[in-house]
Amino acid sequence: LVRKLIASIAFNYPRVFVHADDEPFEDGALALERLANEAIDVMNVKPEIHQCIFDALFCHRGILKLGYNTANTT
Repeated sequence: LVRKLIASIAFNYPRVFVHADDEPFEDGALALERLANEAIDVMNVKPEIHQCIFDALFCHRGILKLGYNTANTT
């Protein structure tokens, strides 16, 4: 039941978590986390993340490849 709840929450509300144990990198980890989560919204990649989570649950490995095409932004 817990696994199903975690999977449904991660599927519907994907977030990136960055953790750093070293002292000088703690603030950088927070900045990278914010940047990655904003990139999910800006790049509109939720369908790709959904596919990655689905693959990870059933195939034990999810591969996510993202790119950003600046040619279509005007």
